Amino acid sequence: MSGYDPKILQVIKVIQNHRGFKEQPIGPMGMHMRLLKPKWSPLIEQTLNTMLNAFVVTSKADQKLLSVLLRQYKVDNFCSIYIGNHHRIDTTSHEPDPRYDTILRVLEIDNDLVKHQLIIHKAIEQSLLVWDRKEAYKVMFEGPRPRNVKCCFTMHDTNKSAGHRFAFTGRNGAVRKWLQ
Repeated sequence: MSGYDPKILQVIKVIQNHRGFKEQPIGPMGMHMRLLKPKWSPLIEQTLNTMLNAFVVTSKADQKLLSVLLRQYKVDNFCSIYIGNHHRIDTTSHEPDPRYDTILRVLEIDNDLVKHQLIIHKAIEQSLLVWDRKEAYKVMFEGPRPRNVKCCFTMHDTNKSAGHRFAFTGRNGAVRKWLQ
């Protein structure tokens, strides 16, 4: 909880005691994740960014009520609210080769609503993690295009608190984005 605004603790307590929700909101989403490989922390924090502070609800009514509470505690400017459902998302046939780490594979997520939102909005099951930049480039752009991969995150050669995102564009082009 040390990474969260102190007001978030108050909001969580209010949510837990509030009787107006149809279903208890889940969040902040970052509280439901545990990083299994800490070396990826800088890139995953940058990639998931605002989703770490976000909440998930299961109805529009709960979204409206939570929005009012977040506004009252003046944390609405950095806490998004996603609407999800409990339908299972099976990614097994959409994941890349198991020899590669993905964001999904290096996270332990204890709530399916949170996991589903990360899959839907960030494609964590198809986001490769390759430590060495040259190797990441080879994986993405030299040889056959990897199956079920949307992008690849890699660390910078000298600055291990920054990195790169390699991805394909719509017409078999490539894009490289600097992350810091």
